[in-house]
Amino acid sequence: MRDKSDPIDAYAAGRTTGIPKSRDGMVEAAQVLRITRRSTVKARTQAMSQICGVFVSAPAALREQVADLERAALIRTLARRGPAGAARRNQGGPAPPGPSP
Repeated sequence: MRDKSDPIDAYAAGRTTGIPKSRDGMVEAAQVLRITRRSTVKARTQAMSQICGVFVSAPAALREQVADLERAALIRTLARRGPAGAARRNQGGPAPPGPSP
């Protein structure tokens, strides 16, 4: 081991500032955004999987109504038909208005 000595390594290690890096730079901000996006995509995928799982046991009439809808249209349709809408329809009242934009 040529040119290797513990005193030199110790001196080099002692020259570090000992101050931790700040976590407010652009790299850290990009990392937070990447992690947040990954988490959001995962949650959206899980929600769609749950919705599709519920349709397996849903009445055939409901399955036919939503079979050809794209994801956004499906979510809007289900939001309008939500639990409050189902309760009002069962009582003969009007369905609640859709979500506000």
